[in-house]
Amino acid sequence: MESASITFPYVEVLVDQKITKPLCYENRGLSLQIGSRVIVPLRNKLVKGTVIRHLAKPSFEKTAKIDSLLVEESLTADLMQLAKWMSDYYLTPYQKILVTLLPSSLKKKTEKEEQYFIERKGTTQQLTDAASKIFDPSNPQKKVLETILMHPKGLYLSKILELAQVSKSPIDTLVKKGLLDLKKIEIDRSYFQHEEFIKAPAKELNPEQQIALDRIVKKMQSEKFHTELLFGVTGSGKTEVYLQAMQRARDLGLGVIFLVPEIALTTQTIERVRSRFKEQIAVLHHRLSDGERFDAYRGILNGKISIVIGARSAIFAPVNKLGLIIVDEEQDGSFKQTEEMPCYNARDIAIVRAKLQDAVCLLGSATPSFETFYNTSLDKYGISILNKRAKNNPLPDVKIVDMRHEDDKKKGHCLFSDLLLDKIKERLEKGEQILLFLNRRGFFKCQVCTTCNETMKCEQCDVCLTYHKGENILTCHLCGFTIDPKKANCKKCRSNDTMRFKGPGTEQVERALKAIFKEARVLRMDRDTTRHKGSHDDLYRQFKSHKADILIGTQMIAKGLDFPSVTLVGILNADSMLHIPDFRASEMAFQLLSQVSGRAGRGDFPGEVILQTRLPDYQVIHHASHEAYIAFYNEEISIRNQFGYPPFKKMIRIVLKSLDIDLLNRYGAYLTGLIEKNKEKDVDVLPYTLCGLTKAKGEHRGQILIKATKFSSIQKIAVLIQPQKKIKVLLDVDPIQTFF
Repeated sequence: MESASITFPYVEVLVDQKITKPLCYENRGLSLQIGSRVIVPLRNKLVKGTVIRHLAKPSFEKTAKIDSLLVEESLTADLMQLAKWMSDYYLTPYQKILVTLLPSSLKKKTEKEEQYFIERKGTTQQLTDAASKIFDPSNPQKKVLETILMHPKGLYLSKILELAQVSKSPIDTLVKKGLLDLKKIEIDRSYFQHEEFIKAPAKELNPEQQIALDRIVKKMQSEKFHTELLFGVTGSGKTEVYLQAMQRARDLGLGVIFLVPEIALTTQTIERVRSRFKEQIAVLHHRLSDGERFDAYRGILNGKISIVIGARSAIFAPVNKLGLIIVDEEQDGSFKQTEEMPCYNARDIAIVRAKLQDAVCLLGSATPSFETFYNTSLDKYGISILNKRAKNNPLPDVKIVDMRHEDDKKKGHCLFSDLLLDKIKERLEKGEQILLFLNRRGFFKCQVCTTCNETMKCEQCDVCLTYHKGENILTCHLCGFTIDPKKANCKKCRSNDTMRFKGPGTEQVERALKAIFKEARVLRMDRDTTRHKGSHDDLYRQFKSHKADILIGTQMIAKGLDFPSVTLVGILNADSMLHIPDFRASEMAFQLLSQVSGRAGRGDFPGEVILQTRLPDYQVIHHASHEAYIAFYNEEISIRNQFGYPPFKKMIRIVLKSLDIDLLNRYGAYLTGLIEKNKEKDVDVLPYTLCGLTKAKGEHRGQILIKATKFSSIQKIAVLIQPQKKIKVLLDVDPIQTFF
C-alpha cells in the first residue's frame, strides 16, 4: 500500500451488503487505512467491507468491533480515488463500485496452495556415497537418491514419487538420516509463470515508430499525466512500440498494465511480453481459475509483479508505481461492460487512472473510436501516426465480389464465390495459410417456416434459435435453451414439417471446406470451440505453428492476431453488420472489416482479401476495403454533429427490465414524462421504446435514450429514477450500442 498504516480508534466501513450508508466500528488495534478490507459483524453474522474513513470518536453510541483485517484484499489509494470517480460518473452506488474493483476470487474463500518440497540436506558427495552403498538398483532409497542427484534444485514430493516410482516411505527414511529435507512451500498458481519462452531482442524501429516511442518516453520521464493515440495501419508495428515503451517504463521503475480486448489475443501478447521480460508477469481474465487469480492479485499487491496483461477487469490491478497503461485495439466493444452496473468502459477507466497517478495512457488502433480521434483534434490527446507497415510491405489487395451475381450463376444462395475458391486453392498449393471470417456461429443461423415465414425463436428470449449440427440441437445463444429440431413446429401457423434451415454459420463453413478441399487442415475458432480453459491458446498455437491451413472464425480472429503465413483473408458476409438501426453501426462495421482485412500479408509475402457482399455500393465497404479511415471519419463525424450524437453530446441509455410487459411499458411512459418535465434545457429525450432485443432470459426490455450537452444534466436526471418493485433499471453511461 502506498500510504503508511495508521491506528485509529474507530473507522467507517461500507459493507458489501445492500446497505448504502457506512457503518461505524471500533478498531481493536489493527493497522487500518482507507481501502483496507475487513470482516465485521452485521446482524449476527460476519460480512466483508471496506474502510472508507478514519474516526477519532464513534458516530454511534454502541459500536461493534472489527473482527479481522483482510490484508490480501486491500484497495490502494489510487483505486479508492478511482472508485469515487466511477460512482459519480457511472451513476452507481459507491459500495457496488468497491466490490467491482476486486477480482471474484477474493470474494470467495480461496486458500493458498501448499505442497511438500524435497531438497538436499547432505552434500552431493554424501548423497552419492549413500547411493553407491546400496547395490540393489531396485531399492527405493537408491532410486530416490539418484533422482534427487539429477535435480540439484530440488523437486516437489509428487514429482519425485512419479519419477522414482516409489512410495513416500523411503523419502521419510532419508529425511531421518539427515540426507534430505522435506518441507511445505507455497505454490505460485499464476498463469504461465512456469512456461519457458524463447528470449527475443528488441527489433529495430523505423523512423515513424522511433518518433512515437520518443514521444511516449518523454511523457513518462516528465511524470505528468498524458494520453497518446498510436494510430497506425494494420501491421504497422504498434506492438513493438508497446514493448519498447514497457521496457523504458521498467527502466524507470514504473509498473505497467497492458489491456487487450479478446482472450484470443492474450496468448499472443503473453508470448511477446515474456520473450522480452525476465520478471514475473500477471495475467488476468475471466477464464483463469480462482487460485490463479488469487495468486496473481497477491503478487501484484505486494509488489512482486509489476507487469499485468489482461482483459477489461485487469485495469483494476493494484500495480505499484503505475507509470504506463496500454490499451490495444482501444475501439473494441469488449472493453465496455453492458450487462450490469457499473457499465464502465475500461479504456476510459485507463485514462482516468493514468490521470490519478500522473501516468501515461497509450491507446493503440488502426481504426480508433470516433471519441478518441475527436479528442486528438481538440488536443486533449496526443497522436502518433504510423502510415506504413513495419516491414514496408504493402497493404493487402482487396477485391470486392458482388454475391448477387454469384447467386444468379449458382441459382441459389451461394456461400463461396468462384474467385474465393480459386484463391484458396492457389494458397493451399503454395503452402500458405488462409483466414476466413464469418461473424455467425453454428451451422445454420435459424429455422424458418416455409408457410408463413415465422422464425423459430427461444421461449425465454426474443432471438432465433441457432442450429448446431455437431450436437443436432437448436440453441439460444443468450440463455442456453435447447430443443430437438425434429420437434420444432411453427408457433404461429401451427404447420407441421414446414421448418427449413437458413443462414450459414461457421460450423457449416468448416464442413463445406473440408468437403471441397479434402486435404486441407481446417480449424474453427468461435465461442463453441473455445468454451474450455486453454482452448484459445491451443487453437492459436496450432495455427501459428502451421498445423492447419485454414482458420475459420468469428470476430475473435479479426483483431490483433499476427500470423505471418496468412496471405489470404476471405470475408464471407460483410453485410450482416450493416442493417442495425444504431448510430454506431457504420463505425463498428468499418472497424471490423478493416481489422479482419489487415490480417493478410503481414509476413514476407503480399496479402489479398476477398470481400463478399450483396451491398457493394455501400460507402462503408468502399472505405474499409481501402483502409481509408480519415475519409470515413470525416463523412460520419459531420452526420454525428448534425444530429447531436457522441462525441458532440453526452448520452445515457436507461434500460428497463421486467417479467410483466404491461407494467414495463407503463413505467417507461411514466419515466419519460417525468424526465421531460424536470430536464435541463440542454437535454434531449428520445421516446421510450422496446429494445431491439425485446426479451432476454424471460425478461421484457425497454429503453429511454437521453442526450445532453452537459454531463451534470444527466446526473440530475439519474436522481429522478427511484427503485421499483418488479422492474430492474440499468443506467448505461456512454453506451456503445443503442439498439439491442
